[in-house]
Amino acid sequence: MSLNNETLILLAKAGKHIPGNPHIATLWRWASPRGFKGIQLETRKCAGKRFTSRESISRFLARTSATDPLSSETSAEAALAADGI
Repeated sequence: MSLNNETLILLAKAGKHIPGNPHIATLWRWASPRGFKGIQLETRKCAGKRFTSRESISRFLARTSATDPLSSETSAEAALAADGI
């Protein structure tokens, strides 16, 4: 995450920029080393406050969607074919 080239948002306010408006605790969990399925939301600490960026949120959502095995029709079709349907 580049502090100079990205639109910074307080982590506490970032939920408003994510579909479903997740709770702040969810954002902190995503930003933790554990992340979501091992994928971490990029954040930076500045002046005692934790920030993320719109671009980091977009990258995070794209990465987490890509790891969901049923997120695409191809994966769903493959799962149905494997079950003989």
